[in-house]
Amino acid sequence: TYTESDKNIDLFWGDIFLRTGDLGRIDPDGYLWITGRAKDLIIRGGHNIDPAEIEEALMAHPAVLEACTIGIPDEYRGETVKAFIVPKKGETLTSDDVIAYCKQNLAAYKIPKNIEFVEELPKSAVGKILRRELREMELEKIDKNLLTILKYDGSTTVFKVSKLRKTFERAARELGEVDDINTLVTL
Repeated sequence: TYTESDKNIDLFWGDIFLRTGDLGRIDPDGYLWITGRAKDLIIRGGHNIDPAEIEEALMAHPAVLEACTIGIPDEYRGETVKAFIVPKKGETLTSDDVIAYCKQNLAAYKIPKNIEFVEELPKSAVGKILRRELREMELEKIDKNLLTILKYDGSTTVFKVSKLRKTFERAARELGEVDDINTLVTL
């Protein structure tokens, strides 16, 4: 809370401005428009990608009812874009259709590399899409896949990874059979 000074280190800038984590822009008339949250940015190979821009492009597709994008771990780029799309009732939509549409409307580095079609997106009581839940679901999928690989190997296994290190460590600890996370294993 604001009364706990130890939790508020770097919360203010210049003792005047409160850092909320919101992203925004000021229009020519001087109005401030809140456009997103800094923690939702997808950082892909040095590019900061605002998910709202991708979602706006996806929502313009005539067969898309709803869309939400998140960053998922990528060994080479840090993160890559994953889109969750709810197609309109009665519409047929493929990943290739979505990618072709995005190529016409987005810069190449913003095009989703992973697309998942869902019946509905998780929402709060007021109808806001819960991006956090989608991120957690994706991390759980990664963890389960890693546990399957670790269990399949059957021996005390040790991993050395770059960007996915924390995910491997979490999966390895859950399995409880890892001695040293810094030894390379070829699967």
